[in-house]
Amino acid sequence: MEWLFGRKKTPDEMLRQNQRALTKAMRELDRERSKMEQQEKKIIADIKKMAKQGQMDAVKIMAKVRSFIVRFVYDRKSRERKCKEDILVQFVIKIDICV
Repeated sequence: MEWLFGRKKTPDEMLRQNQRALTKAMRELDRERSKMEQQEKKIIADIKKMAKQGQMDAVKIMAKVRSFIVRFVYDRKSRERKCKEDILVQFVIKIDICV
């Protein structure tokens, strides 16, 4: 019957698989965050450039965009932290059940 459903994974194998998935997701989120931080730096430079030219309407709009980016990045960090804690708790419960 093992060939039909596959062999049962040990808790160590499940731990390794879940850790790999978690680190992969964290790397992707870090890449996205770094791209957004680079975008924020470009926006700051554009804001300064437009302010020197006296285009205050454009500066106000760019400042609002920047505030949305900053808020999104920091909200994402807090969600990541909370998600990591939830995943860890769920995995510990699964291991306790399997053992």
